[in-house]
Amino acid sequence: MTLQRDDFEYAGMNSREDLQVEMGNVVLPSAPAMAEQVTDIPAMYGNQFNGTDFTSRTINIPISIYCADNQDAFNQVMHNLSGLLLSDDPSDNGKEYPLVFG
Repeated sequence: MTLQRDDFEYAGMNSREDLQVEMGNVVLPSAPAMAEQVTDIPAMYGNQFNGTDFTSRTINIPISIYCADNQDAFNQVMHNLSGLLLSDDPSDNGKEYPLVFG
């Protein structure tokens, strides 16, 4: 199945059909966050530069949930999303799933 412009797929689940959410406008970061690594040395003017630390990139995905004025449906969708993203299964530790945008 071809993903629509406002769909995404994660861990084999489609955002619209399986999760009942619609994706908003996603702005991908152009570069990972960077932090300067320095060491403060006593009796030295300034810091010792140890390089730059490149961290991971964070992608924010705004979503809309289909459940007009229905709190029970909203709670069920949020429960499904949290179960997808936060697994208690020890066999899932270290697994990475592709995130595919439409």
